[in-house]
Amino acid sequence: MKTILQEAYLLKRKIPENYSLQDERHFLQDLEVTIKESHLKIFTKATIVQHYLFNGWTLETSYCLSRKINRKKKFKAFVKRLTFKKRKIQEAIWVLDQWSFGYFHWLTETLPRIIIAKESGYSFPVVFPENANRNLFFVDSIAALGIDSIFYSYKETIQLNTLVAPSHLQPAQCDPNQIKKVRDCFRNYDNAITSTGNKKRIYISRTIAQRRFIRNENELEKLLASFGFETIHMEKLSFSQQRKLMAETEVLISNHGAGLTNMIFLPENSTIIELKANADDINNCFFNLARALDHRYYYTINPSDNKMIQRANITVDLEKLQCFLTELFGKK
Repeated sequence: MKTILQEAYLLKRKIPENYSLQDERHFLQDLEVTIKESHLKIFTKATIVQHYLFNGWTLETSYCLSRKINRKKKFKAFVKRLTFKKRKIQEAIWVLDQWSFGYFHWLTETLPRIIIAKESGYSFPVVFPENANRNLFFVDSIAALGIDSIFYSYKETIQLNTLVAPSHLQPAQCDPNQIKKVRDCFRNYDNAITSTGNKKRIYISRTIAQRRFIRNENELEKLLASFGFETIHMEKLSFSQQRKLMAETEVLISNHGAGLTNMIFLPENSTIIELKANADDINNCFFNLARALDHRYYYTINPSDNKMIQRANITVDLEKLQCFLTELFGKK
């Protein structure tokens, strides 16, 4: 059974605050997009094997896969279903795919799907793999949304009488209605967190990340410090510390990376500055997220060493950035 909750609609986004026509190719595809319908599917003969969802003997790819898999992986999924030890569960909610535990995808796609199920009146527990709580953001997220969980092993087959599966949200498109619900859940959960009232300027450094570095990092940090920015490595902070820091921040700057997802926890009308790579492929997930949250979004385009944005290290154009920051904040 499928129930449509929200019809598809046309979403028009405001251009960046410092938009230039020469940068049109970087943003054009995301200025006007169709947000697909949101719906719930109820399965009565569902089976879960690892991150795969079966309805009878049909692999429900649109509910469990964020990208296509080859025939060999599909065959292995069927073999595992037949050979793994079986466990029965009466009812549950399913929201997972291959990207679910990536920080950006967790906050902008997985948690909204849980909220959709809850708002539709389903209070069933959500099924997660048993290693889910190794993610630092998992425990607080589940508490913030007020949901129960059922954990399963990657070496067992789960059979369910009733499984509620909210439709996938479009990756990186950031439906404003859903994103703000996630933000509000955490705000309610964090009501005991008191802000110092400081309005910080934060630079998220990726020097201890695995990829997408800034080649002139030292020079960049010195420039940003002269404009009152503090350099932060999000990996060194707990999830609650990250949220508290963002509650005290008014300007957030970084290059493409999961840390920018924390703009969800910024106060309204904050300022985002993205140091974008001049890559061939286009990824506007943080522009889209900023617009969904009604933040002010600025950017600079910088030389990169790879045509693919996920692999691109950049060299920040410091002269251009200094001129931009001076225009935005005044002289140092």
